[in-house]
Amino acid sequence: MQTNLILSKWLAVGIILLFIGTAIIPSNGQQIEKISLPTSTGNTLYVGGSGPGNYTRIIDAISNSSDGDTIFVYHGTYQEKVTIDKAINLVGENRFNTTITGYSTYVGKCINIVSAYVNVSGFTLKNSAEGLRISSGINHRIFNNIIENNGNFGILIMEPSQHNQICNNSIYNNGDGLSCDGDTDCSIFNNEIYSNGDGICLYGSSYTHVASNNIYGNGIGVYVSSPNAIIKNNNIDSNSKDAKFKISRLSDIYSFLFEYNYWGLLKYRFKIIPGVIEKTFGSGYYSIKIRFPWFALDLNLRNKPYNISSFENN
Repeated sequence: MQTNLILSKWLAVGIILLFIGTAIIPSNGQQIEKISLPTSTGNTLYVGGSGPGNYTRIIDAISNSSDGDTIFVYHGTYQEKVTIDKAINLVGENRFNTTITGYSTYVGKCINIVSAYVNVSGFTLKNSAEGLRISSGINHRIFNNIIENNGNFGILIMEPSQHNQICNNSIYNNGDGLSCDGDTDCSIFNNEIYSNGDGICLYGSSYTHVASNNIYGNGIGVYVSSPNAIIKNNNIDSNSKDAKFKISRLSDIYSFLFEYNYWGLLKYRFKIIPGVIEKTFGSGYYSIKIRFPWFALDLNLRNKPYNISSFENN
């Protein structure tokens, strides 16, 4: 009996030591190593102002920046052609008095984005052919800017850019306000878009969401020639033509949606949106395009304007 008791005690001690050993020593063949993840420096570079080491030009600060950095630009007017080729935050001190101006409304761009993950905020972009162009890359956010008096486009988004946000900007007196040409999954919201040639133009883009914008005083308020576009909860009023579309086949009429927009005071409880079906017959030199008039409807009208603020509180 005593022998059995001693054996039981030693068995219990052995089990405890076994658990302690497995907690401290990894099993054979198991590798434990520290995973090193890439991190950005997150430095802030300054342009303008009077601080020591501040840059005079925005392009010089960008040249000396790294992915993840922030470039803060003090108020002033900077006549530059700014190309952003890194994943950075470009931040102006104040959108009303921090200005990037072009050399001519016929050529050039105030800002041209050619990399991914770029944020631009707090600027006035003016007096160029294009205020801002997104030439490539993904996940850009353009917000809290004034974009005015550019000859061709206020903002131009080109293929193959994806997953962009254009929000809380005031875009006016440009050739066209905002043009999306071939991009994917773009969100356009809380902008003030007025007095442009056309307001918003969707050419061949896909999965574009246009919501909660003030769109007025333009040639065409919203022009759609894109699949899977949603135009919803906007104030679209007092444009020469509030909306228009073009499709290549009748079934495409179901690939975009107008709903819950305010179109001004209407006689009926629906909005007719004129458009065309454009068919091409033949090919090459012998091709011919024929257009058939058609229409779309917004059946869920808003009977009073939305209260939309174009700027964030910062």
